[in-house]
Amino acid sequence: PRWKRVLTKLPGLAELRDSLAAVSSACNDTASDKWLSRLATTKWLSHVKDVLNTACLAAQCLEKESVPVLIVEHNGCDLTLVVSSLAQIILNPDTRTLHGFEALIEREWVQAGHPFWTRHGPAGVQKQSLQAPVFLLFLDCVHQIY
Repeated sequence: PRWKRVLTKLPGLAELRDSLAAVSSACNDTASDKWLSRLATTKWLSHVKDVLNTACLAAQCLEKESVPVLIVEHNGCDLTLVVSSLAQIILNPDTRTLHGFEALIEREWVQAGHPFWTRHGPAGVQKQSLQAPVFLLFLDCVHQIY
């Protein structure tokens, strides 16, 4: 079968965690008049853009070029899940309905065993390296699409 290899740079869990912490800090700093520049330095919006670009590329390979897509993340499967879910939203109008979106979350996230509690649960010394706002990144990307 015909296939195409495309490499993209996506953030790691630590980058996402640090980026969201910086966004939170910028939002809570009411004394600063340089909010937009502080937001830009967090790189959160860059991460959103990179994930959306990768999802669009995957969707384009599937739809326009009719080539299979294999999404591989060398550090785990979290961002692979985000990219594949976003590609489905881009390609399938049903996933853009409330019922379809719920079904997508149930099928791709819950039934696939995404570790919500580990990624978003209370901070613990041992589990801090596993925490990252992966689902929040997904929701922000979905918000940006609409």
